[in-house]
Amino acid sequence: MTAAGGWLLVPLVLTVVTVGWGLLVDRLTGRELPAALLPGVGLAAMICATGLVVLRDGAGPLVAPLAAAGAVLGLVLGRERLARADLRLWAAPLLAAAGVLVVQALPTLLDGAVIAGYGRLDDSATWLGLTDRVIEQGRAVTGLPPGTYTRVLQDYLAQGYPVGSLLPVGVGARLSGQDVANAYQPTIGMYAVVVSCSLYAVARTLVASRVAAALVGFGAAQASLLYGYAQWGGVKELAAAALLATLAPLVARSWRLGGERTLLAVVLVVGGLTGTLGVSAGPWVLPAVLLAFVGWLVVAQRGVLRRSALWLLPVGVLAALPALSMADLLVKTSPTTFGANAITEAEGLGRLLAPLNLLQGAGLWPQEDFRTASSAETLVTLLALGVVALALAAAVVGVRRRAYAPAVLLAIVVPGTVGIVALGSPWIDAKSLAITSPFVLGCALALVAHETVDRGRRSAAAAAVLLAVAVAVSTTAVARSTPGVPRDELTALRDIGERFDGQGPTLFLGHQVYATRHFLRDMDVEGASERRDRFVRLVDGSLAPDYTEVPVDRVAAADLAVYALLVRRVGAPGQMPAGYTRVWDGPFWEVWRRPGGREGATG
Repeated sequence: MTAAGGWLLVPLVLTVVTVGWGLLVDRLTGRELPAALLPGVGLAAMICATGLVVLRDGAGPLVAPLAAAGAVLGLVLGRERLARADLRLWAAPLLAAAGVLVVQALPTLLDGAVIAGYGRLDDSATWLGLTDRVIEQGRAVTGLPPGTYTRVLQDYLAQGYPVGSLLPVGVGARLSGQDVANAYQPTIGMYAVVVSCSLYAVARTLVASRVAAALVGFGAAQASLLYGYAQWGGVKELAAAALLATLAPLVARSWRLGGERTLLAVVLVVGGLTGTLGVSAGPWVLPAVLLAFVGWLVVAQRGVLRRSALWLLPVGVLAALPALSMADLLVKTSPTTFGANAITEAEGLGRLLAPLNLLQGAGLWPQEDFRTASSAETLVTLLALGVVALALAAAVVGVRRRAYAPAVLLAIVVPGTVGIVALGSPWIDAKSLAITSPFVLGCALALVAHETVDRGRRSAAAAAVLLAVAVAVSTTAVARSTPGVPRDELTALRDIGERFDGQGPTLFLGHQVYATRHFLRDMDVEGASERRDRFVRLVDGSLAPDYTEVPVDRVAAADLAVYALLVRRVGAPGQMPAGYTRVWDGPFWEVWRRPGGREGATG
């Protein structure tokens, strides 16, 4: 299991799949979508289609074939457009997209890891477990044996948790032949690429130069807070940013071209966004839908609502069905399942150390860990205020030039983010600021590029250099401080999971959430100190403290006897009870079989 293999194969597969689906939507609209928006539109369409599939019990194995079939169909139908494409014109945006992927990959590649953010947030392990389930079976969680993996699925999938951002992870893994863990971080990198491409399209409405617009997309995709979340394994935040970046230029396009078919792509992106964020997408979806409808009706159709547009309603409901079907369940259960104060209450910090400065949503806030105060607070505050001012000016200049995309982008993102910040907890606020950050920075960079390249202003050139340096400093700081998951340790867990598949139940005595939530899931694994489905009591009748190494001789004999296999870290404390046989001895982990246990036993 190598990080390089995932970073080479998964982005290639997802590029083909998303472009293919984008070409399919392009053909259905009857009006050529901007080429830079094809990956984002295709991503949304694929999420909508596969999200519908996993609603059916047992249909998970159809996800990857459906994604591949839609891509092939789109590539066949769009072959004429591909044939006449002039790659010389796309050299700059393609190089920018490749650069974004390299920037995303470097922290993990240099560290020899496969997933970023190790030790800071254990959510990535949970998302791997959910991805495994939805591409193997769908959302159903019935009929599973007790264990930590089952408990995780019940706490999330059974409670309506949205999985739109995870479906491309599963598709990329299956079609590239990689383990889901090896596809996770590259998929996040691909979401950043979509952000870059879509913001390139936004910048092109204001900037004449393709090279300058490509640099805008490249820089905006490295917004400090968003890049920080990417290096925490923030798959949902990056997916949401990718879809929002695609939504704004599509809405602006519907104003200019008119026709109900131009709204098809808007409807699909809204569906993909709701599939990714669930009901939390509402604050951004509502202004987007309102702007698209009013702009299309008033500007393009001159007040005429044609009967032929009514078909958009069932298409929109179908696209949003995965989110709509889970909305009631998620609203009812989220306060108890996911923690009320993590969602709405002022003290809900989650993994933050303190509430974030709202100016971090401006896109430039250079520091190693976004949770800590900057050592140059005054300087970065002035920098952030400058970015906000430039972004607002970009919207004004764009409207004057009838380049509406920057204004539409801010009109969608800013009200939604303000609403979330007003009602949400600091933990939710931080996520919304991260999603917003590339758009504020992108608009600011677009204005600076316009003033520098198109109007030749030296002051704008100086501002461009300053912003470029700030982006580079911020990205370097975040990359340098990013911890990665130890690759060799996870490889050993993967090998154990394959070797002892179906031979559980298994008690995992160590502390490694990637073991219990992903790699050992088919061993009917129970973590002795996390998300227990069975009670694993100690000899004194208590439970082990959460997320700790549990010595085997401290586990009550009656509870220990339930498990056919025991897995613990090499060198872990505690004397193994008499009669147990060591059946795996590696550099990181060892596996023991209970007396009388046999290979293939299921307990």
